[in-house]
Amino acid sequence: MAKFIDNLLSTVTKSMLSRYIAQRQPTQLKIEDFSLWAKTFGSNYHPLFVTPNNSNNIVLSCHGIEYTNIHDKTNKISYIGLFWIDEKYRGKEIMMHLTKYAFTNPVYNNPFHSVMKPSVLRCFTIISGDFNEFYKSYESTYHKRELNLCIPKNDTGIILKKVSEVPSDLLTSYDQQIFPYNRATYIKDFLEQENCYSRIALNSSGEIIGYGNIVLFKSTKTAQIQPLYAKNAETARAILSEILTTENFEFEELAFRSNDRNEESYKWIEPLLINSVNIRRELISTYGYSFHPPKVDLSKVFAPASTTVCPI
Repeated sequence: MAKFIDNLLSTVTKSMLSRYIAQRQPTQLKIEDFSLWAKTFGSNYHPLFVTPNNSNNIVLSCHGIEYTNIHDKTNKISYIGLFWIDEKYRGKEIMMHLTKYAFTNPVYNNPFHSVMKPSVLRCFTIISGDFNEFYKSYESTYHKRELNLCIPKNDTGIILKKVSEVPSDLLTSYDQQIFPYNRATYIKDFLEQENCYSRIALNSSGEIIGYGNIVLFKSTKTAQIQPLYAKNAETARAILSEILTTENFEFEELAFRSNDRNEESYKWIEPLLINSVNIRRELISTYGYSFHPPKVDLSKVFAPASTTVCPI
């Protein structure tokens, strides 16, 4: 009898997910996330939850999301995320089980994923071949008292609107300039969540030149920027300033990811910090691919979308 059992999302109960999320604390996951991903990615969403054969406690999770380039249907990537193993089960046996699963699942044919530890890198190298670095991911965190929220009124000619005030096809078109893959439904539904606060930046001609969103995690009072795409740093600052000064929510920390391919992706925040605070960031992980890198525009990425499901 097999020691481990593979479970699909359709066979995992809410109580199983609740225990799983509790085990992963601290985490920003919530049960509703799985419904959102299943709904918006449809048949391109491939989650895996592994349990021991004598228990319904999840001891390993991962998921693969198949992305197809909107301009070239032959250009596909599989984003691997949600990777976690219960400490009590980490070792050769469960990694062999995952490897066997990966070899029979097409979603691992051209994986794109992040690596935080050398042991994880060895695992994915065995499963999917070479790991070619695409970019390094950093996280910056600032306390509310370190931010200068007394921002002068925007006089740059940038027009800022709520998502509901801009046609969704315009937002999709802009998002696909940055990440030209099939995620329009996900982005739309993601931004409509109750704990999301978004703004879209337009120029005087009505063209979108950026958009940003803050996800508020009420339990920790953390405001996480997911994502922030913009024409330049000035536009990025205008979007964030508008959200922080006009939306009514309580937060203690502001956090966002950056990358090493766009220096402005972490320096842009500096004018919004009080004088005594220096910009800072901490290396979180390295993103890489096995065969073909995604065709994306990192020059406009000032913070990525949710790194659980998106490369940028």
